[in-house]
Amino acid sequence: MPKLRIHAHKLKQLRKLKPVRPTVSRRARTITAHYDTWTEWKRDGTAYWLFRVNRTKKRIEAGYCKKDNIIEILITGTDSEAMHNTIVRHKLVTSLQHAAYIGHELHKCEIALTLHLDYIQDRSLDVSSVRRK
Repeated sequence: MPKLRIHAHKLKQLRKLKPVRPTVSRRARTITAHYDTWTEWKRDGTAYWLFRVNRTKKRIEAGYCKKDNIIEILITGTDSEAMHNTIVRHKLVTSLQHAAYIGHELHKCEIALTLHLDYIQDRSLDVSSVRRK
């Protein structure tokens, strides 16, 4: 399992944080989430992403492809948040929908890497083998 590195001054700041207890406005609208991949999915420009967990190198790999699954840019790391922010920072995604999808897939990769699960892009993680403490 990756070690969490926090500097002492950051740890003191984290200990001072209190849970946020939001108040929902009486006029707040409630929107029920829904999404149909087959009717709502839109391609993001001319490129797409392939994701995998590389067990040998103990990292996540995200490949930016334009055609034929040929990776033109490879983003590597172990932290899904750092990886998807790197992708956004380098302007390798233009659609908010695609950015959300990339963050979702990278987070699944991070969980799979940490818990030693199999990862298959666009599939749910099988967590049946995870033992609870």
